[in-house]
Amino acid sequence: MAKVEIILNGRPLTVSCADGQEGRLYQLAAHVDGQIAKLVAGGITGSDAHLLAMASLLITDELFDRMEEAGTARDRGGVAPRDDGAAIARVEQLSDRVEELALRLERAY
Repeated sequence: MAKVEIILNGRPLTVSCADGQEGRLYQLAAHVDGQIAKLVAGGITGSDAHLLAMASLLITDELFDRMEEAGTARDRGGVAPRDDGAAIARVEQLSDRVEELALRLERAY
């Protein structure tokens, strides 16, 4: 298990990931941090936990939009998306992980 230090909203956070997944974790953290930066630039304020929750909602909204688009493509004879049940389970796993990170951030600051 590897340990990676990511930066969210200007604050360092050490998280664990599977060996070999460090690069992916940096990419994911950069995306989340970018969403937080957009919120802050738009005048949204609040605790780190609040901003992280808002960013996770934006990211989940993007994901759901893409899942709906994929469903539309399937209806038109396009490439079928992965099993919806599997996608929903993965979104729930990611949501749980975001909540865990928000709690860790809240405790750290």
